[in-house]
Amino acid sequence: MAKALDISLTEEQRITLLEESARKSRFMLIGVIAALAVFVVITLFLLAMQLMNPPSSFADAATYQQIIKEIEQQEKQNKNWYKQVDTLRLELDNSQASVFKALFFEQEENYQLHLQALKQGMRDLAHMVPGSRTWLEIYNEKMDAALARSEARMKKLAQIQTGEQPGIEAVPLPVRPVPINISD
Repeated sequence: MAKALDISLTEEQRITLLEESARKSRFMLIGVIAALAVFVVITLFLLAMQLMNPPSSFADAATYQQIIKEIEQQEKQNKNWYKQVDTLRLELDNSQASVFKALFFEQEENYQLHLQALKQGMRDLAHMVPGSRTWLEIYNEKMDAALARSEARMKKLAQIQTGEQPGIEAVPLPVRPVPINISD
């Protein structure tokens, strides 16, 4: 159909139509360029204004006073915490592992002295009583085992460094022997 119009039109009419179409296209192109130019100018203006006047982040007086009060409360709490830390440090110094270590050494030494005294007393008693002395051998074995465990505990205590926690080692319990009947 467009070809049909082209055939019926004269040369002058075709040129006129083309010139009108070109003029409309030019106006539209100029309008789009003008709109883009206005947009770019406005954007540049807004960016320049924003750079010249950055947004302020100042607080008002009421907020400032509230923050000052909170800081003062935090400082008071910090002073209380420091007092508590000093109190706890004093308690820690009084409960040092070295103090307990020394007490345990003394306890083990006393325990060994007690066991040796019992062993000696039983030996003396065995010499006063007539009859078999197998019970004394069994008694001495048990006392020697108790003394050996006490000496092992003392060695462990000597190895403990007071700044560190020692590893936990289980001490096996002795098997309870079947009692022996002793008769004369």
